[in-house]
Amino acid sequence: KVAIQVARLQQQATGLRLAAVALQSDLAAREVDLRNRLIRLARREGASLRALASATGLSHQTVANLCATPPATDRARSA
Repeated sequence: KVAIQVARLQQQATGLRLAAVALQSDLAAREVDLRNRLIRLARREGASLRALASATGLSHQTVANLCATPPATDRARSA
């Protein structure tokens, strides 16, 4: 009986760890989405690609590519 209880507790702990990883992953995705939105907004308001790259730590090319593509919600609507 004790071995079964230990196995169940280990499974529960593993499940909790997986849930924590899933939540953290979701949070990271939301942060990236918000960062990308702010970059696009700043670009529309006149910020240079170089300034945005410097401020975000992203490469100039990454920022340029990001600004050249519509946000995911716009792409989903147009599809």
